[in-house]
Amino acid sequence: MSNYQFQDTETKNGNRTSGEGGVVQRTSGSRTLSITGLVLAFLISPVGLILSIVALVKARRSGTGNGLAVAGIIVGLLGTAILVVGAFVVMSLVPNFVELTEQCQGLASGAPVEVNGAKVQCP
Repeated sequence: MSNYQFQDTETKNGNRTSGEGGVVQRTSGSRTLSITGLVLAFLISPVGLILSIVALVKARRSGTGNGLAVAGIIVGLLGTAILVVGAFVVMSLVPNFVELTEQCQGLASGAPVEVNGAKVQCP
């Protein structure tokens, strides 16, 4: 099964050009890319976002439906935003964990210590 349906004429060198009323349509390539982008947007958001954008561009060029690509872009943007916010939260907590481990070094589990003005127990 071909990815393209041609309604055109072939030139001397084998390249296809539009004939009278000829239309070149993409039938499954952009759809497959849209589905892949949407699935990856749930699993690996930045990769899914990029694939969905590529699928949207291909779908618009071929004049086919682009709903799955748009859905992949939305899910990919949300997932990427959550990843970025999560990364900042983790990076902001790392110094607290480092200070806690330094203060708890050599102390028994459950010993009270103060970290940034908050009283906590050693793990």
